Amino acid sequence: MNTSTLIGIVTYEREVYLVNLISKLVKSVDTHIIIFNKSFDNRSKLYSNLSKVVSKNGITAINTEIQGSKSRYLDFNSLSKIIQSLKTKKLAKITLLSNYQNIGGSGGIAAIQYIFRELNSYEYLWMIDDEMEINENTLLNLIKIVRENQKIGIVGSTLLSQDKILEAGSSLSKSDFKFLPRYHGYSLNKFYKAVGKKMYDEVEYVSFASILLTKKCIDRTGVFKNFFIHVDDAEYCLRAREKGLKIAVSYKSFAKTKKVKKSNYSVYDLRNFLFLASEHYPLFNKLLIYSRVLRRLVYSYFYNRKAFRVIIRAYWLFLSRKYGKESEFKNILTLLTVSKS
Repeated sequence: MNTSTLIGIVTYEREVYLVNLISKLVKSVDTHIIIFNKSFDNRSKLYSNLSKVVSKNGITAINTEIQGSKSRYLDFNSLSKIIQSLKTKKLAKITLLSNYQNIGGSGGIAAIQYIFRELNSYEYLWMIDDEMEINENTLLNLIKIVRENQKIGIVGSTLLSQDKILEAGSSLSKSDFKFLPRYHGYSLNKFYKAVGKKMYDEVEYVSFASILLTKKCIDRTGVFKNFFIHVDDAEYCLRAREKGLKIAVSYKSFAKTKKVKKSNYSVYDLRNFLFLASEHYPLFNKLLIYSRVLRRLVYSYFYNRKAFRVIIRAYWLFLSRKYGKESEFKNILTLLTVSKS
């Protein structure tokens, strides 16, 4: 078994996508896979479906309770017990962790990052979304880059959707809440002409839909913040850059998403972007971002009450430094946003 790379997948009620991904991984990559299942109720069904492509002897199923009642995030003591258990036994092909509470994509990735760091048995961690389609070279072409340039701590795949480029790395607007994906909408032919013979480029951040992290990166940067969902990968990349690591995107490693999710602008997007700006942007850009939020708040009060409720909830959570799942604070937030639509 290849011991250089640990594969991490966070999933939530998408068994069909996950099983398709696992069936490809077990054929093309000989290494250990940790699946963090955020939906405790479906654990038996998920185990059964995984057993169709991996024998039951190849799956270690563990029920976990790693969310502390005080921190509303990871209980690292509980995680440490799981890690000690994994260290004392021969690892099966897949370790399936099913958590009692949904701690979001951020919590699931942070748990896998922590396990990776404490196991101290692997050079790289490959995080991949459960819905991605990969090929036999997706991982190999990521590893080539970090071995060629040891200053790179994170390298992501070029992401595809319906045979067009979704993104090949991204940058962040420093004056607004915008992600600026590179080569978005390019056909493959146009993309190949644009990048030429280059294997990769350094970028500001890459999506964690398919991403390779080095051990040095996780040792220096730590684990994901308690964002629950959204903006967490951008924040982590900025944090890694501040630790002296480089971020890159591979032009030879491809991962294809089944669907492009179009979600409404949420409390999580705004709250987490405000945190990102407060931690990583220069003072002028912070003030610019805050002022734009306040202008949008005033405008939405008169013209879009639904947006007003989202903004005020997000801003209150940010000022209160309350992170994690928004429903934990719903009783308080309802008092803040009572108004007619």
